[in-house]
Amino acid sequence: MNKVTHLVLPLSLISTDVLAENKTETVPITEKQTSDTIVVRAAPTNQSMGTQIINADKIASRPTGNGTVTELLKYNPNVRFANDSNSSLNPGEIAPENVSFHGEKFYNNNFIIPHGGN
Repeated sequence: MNKVTHLVLPLSLISTDVLAENKTETVPITEKQTSDTIVVRAAPTNQSMGTQIINADKIASRPTGNGTVTELLKYNPNVRFANDSNSSLNPGEIAPENVSFHGEKFYNNNFIIPHGGN
């Protein structure tokens, strides 16, 4: 064991001296080096995640039969309607349809209509 230590230790010291003798050359910088610039532009949005704003322009541009809120909601993929909403046993427009948003129960809905009454 001592013979190995006596042989390895001097070899490791010699290798560090050899590495220390290597000269590194510095290359003069002739051009001004700059890092790349990335510019990201986006339009700010005031619409929160999970919300949908349907303004008067969108309402006017969509074809609606009776002009109900339910017909406007049928364009949103996150809205589900009850299976019996198109049934002949449904009382039609007298009773509102059971509408589900993002898998919630129909009674957890919150419709906010600006400038409208309760």
